[in-house]
Amino acid sequence: MKRKYLSLLVASLFAAPLALAQQADPFRVSGSIGVGGIATDDDVPDAAKLHEYRDLSDGLLTTIDIKGRNSRWWLDLFGENFGRDDQYINLRGGMYDVFKYRLYSDALKHNFMFFGITPYSGAGTATQRTTFPRLNASTWEPLELGYKRRDDGVMFEYQRASPWYARVDANQVTWSGSKAGAASQGTSPGNGFVELALPVNYTTRNAMVEGGYNTRTMRFDLSWTASKFENDNDRVTWTNGYFGNGIDTTYLAADNRYQRLMGNAVFRSLPWATTLAARFTMDELKSGVNLGTSVLNGTAGQITQTNPNMAVFDGKVTNNTFTVSASSMPTRGLDTKVYYNYRKRDDESPEVTFTAPAATVREGMSYEKNNWGFDAYYRLDRANRLGVGYDYLDTDREGRHEGNPARRRPRAVAVDSEERAVMGVLVTLQEGKDHLRLTTPAGDAGDPDLQLKLDAAEAIIVDYLKVADPTVFTADRIVQQAILLQPSFHAAQISTQSPAAPSPPGYQSAYQSVGRFQRVGIQTNRDPYLCKDGDRWLLYATFGDRRDAFQGTQ
Repeated sequence: MKRKYLSLLVASLFAAPLALAQQADPFRVSGSIGVGGIATDDDVPDAAKLHEYRDLSDGLLTTIDIKGRNSRWWLDLFGENFGRDDQYINLRGGMYDVFKYRLYSDALKHNFMFFGITPYSGAGTATQRTTFPRLNASTWEPLELGYKRRDDGVMFEYQRASPWYARVDANQVTWSGSKAGAASQGTSPGNGFVELALPVNYTTRNAMVEGGYNTRTMRFDLSWTASKFENDNDRVTWTNGYFGNGIDTTYLAADNRYQRLMGNAVFRSLPWATTLAARFTMDELKSGVNLGTSVLNGTAGQITQTNPNMAVFDGKVTNNTFTVSASSMPTRGLDTKVYYNYRKRDDESPEVTFTAPAATVREGMSYEKNNWGFDAYYRLDRANRLGVGYDYLDTDREGRHEGNPARRRPRAVAVDSEERAVMGVLVTLQEGKDHLRLTTPAGDAGDPDLQLKLDAAEAIIVDYLKVADPTVFTADRIVQQAILLQPSFHAAQISTQSPAAPSPPGYQSAYQSVGRFQRVGIQTNRDPYLCKDGDRWLLYATFGDRRDAFQGTQ
């Protein structure tokens, strides 16, 4: 039924412009249709990597590319690999200056493994069983890991009332198959982990309605977005060999719903060449899940009741944000910016308590942030600018009022090039010293070297973020900590790789506790990554604000 319906829909979209074209100027159609074949010979134990994202199986290859035009109507149709796992169809069209539409279907298969084996029967499903020990691998079950993803969507935009416009988008994304996962065999990592083939049966439905007004000097819009995620398997039960072949449970992503209301406004060509921009968002996330009432907790397969204070957890989190900024050029060579950012997060989810195996409480996390400031840069000549600024950030965390100090950051920086315009703004020399635990006085002989490394670190992070105005991150602690981590790694490498190399005062002593760490490979801007400590491999990852979490592994 779905294929017949799609065929009729596509046919009707073709027929509309063609029928009207008979009454007006001709609707001219051009394009190409291709048919071919593919045969693949892979002499490897497992060709999953070769076929990771494309369907290279033997069979028929097809492609179509058609364009149609006249003075009023237009149409583009492109499709390839019909009937295969990586099929793609894209149909666009409309009436000039009146409306436009798009229908598409984009399929993909992600293969991880073709000829694997596992001791579990039912691998890739919600029920996975075996009996340990099972040492004879020849008796294990065959395993194929991979999932199919398909995105089907539609878009319609009305343009007749320009500069006013209205737009509707909707799509459905489905995943089906399996992927690799892991679960702890005991209550401590020291008891080991077991690798599982987790089921992937997700559906996400999205819808968006947007309307607005857009001209050269003014733009504002209002949009509403809704998204619903459904998982056919919210948990997987499996045999735990450490706990006496008892049946353990791993919980997967729960169904949830999200909606957001957003508005934007931009006014250009105001006095002093000012651009005023404002945005607000209001969003809500809801999720309901049945809580686990028991847990496997004993090497003989014992079951412990968790005794939650409720059977179903109904989570709800709302976020409200508002931001406004004004960028101006009052006189030639002077650029200014004032800004205000507000964010409030309300965790309205109920408090959950468990009495066993150990008393635990799920606490909410609500907070309110106010951030405002200004920046001014004056160009002294073609290559030099002088900048000053001030940033105020106040965070009020619910239940932690004693630990919510406001932060005030005056800034003043002389810059000798375009690149130096952003140096010394996000992280100061004193903050670098505090991070490295250096107690040297201002003007110390090691300050210029440390400043150079902070400048280089900031350039790396700013280049990765790809933003035109990096000062928007002046109150972003995550970005600041990412910059501070760069000279930290340099200090660790000095004490590990070249003890005789010259180092700024304090580097050696400040990092003697982490000197045994040796970075392996190229540092990336995203974790996790591996570090080597003697004969051990350690995994570095970020947990909340603990950006130096790996230091605590010693």
